[in-house]
Amino acid sequence: MQMHFVLIISVLFSLIHQASTSKVHVRHKSLINLYTMTKCHLQICPLYYNGYGCYCGFGGSGTPVDDIDRCCMEHDNCYSNATTIGGCTCAIQEYLTNYHYQCINHEAYCLKEMNDSCQEWLCECDRTVVYCWAKYKRPAVKPKCKGRVSCNSSVAL
Repeated sequence: MQMHFVLIISVLFSLIHQASTSKVHVRHKSLINLYTMTKCHLQICPLYYNGYGCYCGFGGSGTPVDDIDRCCMEHDNCYSNATTIGGCTCAIQEYLTNYHYQCINHEAYCLKEMNDSCQEWLCECDRTVVYCWAKYKRPAVKPKCKGRVSCNSSVAL
């Protein structure tokens, strides 16, 4: 199982590297869009937040540990709403759907005229979480979700 996870992460990093070195910046898969949008606005890798608290990363449950984790919870809820009311037809679209946006002077703009309703919803979900993260100082440690089994209560960054 751990080897399967390493393979998935390796493929993801390969796709991210390919997308970030490409001259085309407005049409990538949704996870890559989140990566490039975070780089645009915050100038950091969004994987910095992976494993932070209860909601940043895959899955999510419990009570957010702080406001950064609350941003991630709201992002998860936004993605869920994309399927129920945002025009996306299935949950997998949240992670695989292309959407269009532009980065101008470290500001991300969803290109509504080029996106269908699902694409626009996902773009706004990603834009909202990136701008939410921007409100808070970059933490020195990653707090873990209370109540989950963990070797450490926090991880130094």
